[in-house]
Amino acid sequence: MWFEFSEMRKYKLTLIALFLILKIYSQSVDCNYIQPGHIKFLLHSSKLNSVSMNRLHALALQMKSASRCYVVVMGAGNNASCAEAQLGWDQVNCCINFLVDKEQIDRDRFIFLYGNKQDYNLVEFRAATKEEEISAEKSLQSNH
Repeated sequence: MWFEFSEMRKYKLTLIALFLILKIYSQSVDCNYIQPGHIKFLLHSSKLNSVSMNRLHALALQMKSASRCYVVVMGAGNNASCAEAQLGWDQVNCCINFLVDKEQIDRDRFIFLYGNKQDYNLVEFRAATKEEEISAEKSLQSNH
């Protein structure tokens, strides 16, 4: 009887250990599904074309596969004129709105940043770093 109980206990402990390893592993690789990319807008425009929509759709699929990850969306803004800064904001907002409205991605999963870029018609996106995710989660908790 003691032998059977001991073997059963080892089996249960092994299952628990495997579960914990899989859980940790899935959390650590989850955000690797989100590949960095960019959306190129026409000069002085904040309207998406079909190529941009296809790229955002691909990003949405990646985000749905990595449901616990945040995405940083960066537009022009630093060292820009007021018109360029507004256009950069409009372009980033256009991308985020498309992902929220058309792809049903939660708006809280985006981190909006202004980048130090020279191309004011480019919006870049990438998976957030752990530090950015922690900061975003703290911000969400304080706002809710």
